[in-house]
Amino acid sequence: MHLLEIVEGDGKTLAAGELLASQAREIAQLVRGESVPLSEAERQEVLQSSISYSRVDLLVVGWTGALVYGSTEGAAITIQMLEYANTQLLEFRHYDSLLTQTSRRRIFAPLERRSGVWGRLAALPRGRPA
Repeated sequence: MHLLEIVEGDGKTLAAGELLASQAREIAQLVRGESVPLSEAERQEVLQSSISYSRVDLLVVGWTGALVYGSTEGAAITIQMLEYANTQLLEFRHYDSLLTQTSRRRIFAPLERRSGVWGRLAALPRGRPA
């Protein structure tokens, strides 16, 4: 995590819209975690997720990184929320993996046992027709 203060030459805080307009290429590259410039289409995709509540705050979130711009207090709260969301995502991935493993054992394993000739014969109804 890196914390930087971005100000204009006269010491005023740069507006979020101005930051996004002047540094769009770099912001998209940072959020994607890339060392090379992104294509125009990829840059647009990254920046469409940008959110701004006031004139001087900005949030751009991607899978591998995020840019949080604003007051120190606002940024700290946003970072905490992002950390919580990331924890929830990891937990959901764990549960998804467990459900996938369980469903494979319960659903697909019996089907695999019946896939051979003997398995198909064993699956036929038994008894004499009425």
